[in-house]
Amino acid sequence: MIHVVHQRLRYRKDRTPGEVLISGERVCFSLEDELRELPGVPVAQWKDKGRTAIPALHYTVHLVDSQRFGKDALALEPPPGVDCGFTALRIHGGNTEADTEGCPLMGTELDKDDKIPGGKSKPGLVALRARLLPA
Repeated sequence: MIHVVHQRLRYRKDRTPGEVLISGERVCFSLEDELRELPGVPVAQWKDKGRTAIPALHYTVHLVDSQRFGKDALALEPPPGVDCGFTALRIHGGNTEADTEGCPLMGTELDKDDKIPGGKSKPGLVALRARLLPA
């Protein structure tokens, strides 16, 4: 089993930048919607559909065939018995919070506005997949 850490770096009004670490090494950067989570409060009370980062949990990553993202898309699954308030969580490419509906986006870098620059998303996703697929 491989241990992946998705660490949020800053909290901004509209987006949440982060990084993905494997064995302590940064593999890529991430971008999510605004973090609205209120610990101990049911998701339905703080979630703004299509504009909210997923809750901080220990997710399992696995491969799924996705109509939207294709064969062997990276999917996140919450712990058994935990309702994270989100469905069909996929790790995918994109550049801004407008490209996600709660799913984390990957990229090789973040710009000064904490967005993933054009052309930098796909290589970040490829780098993450390359580290995860052998596991």
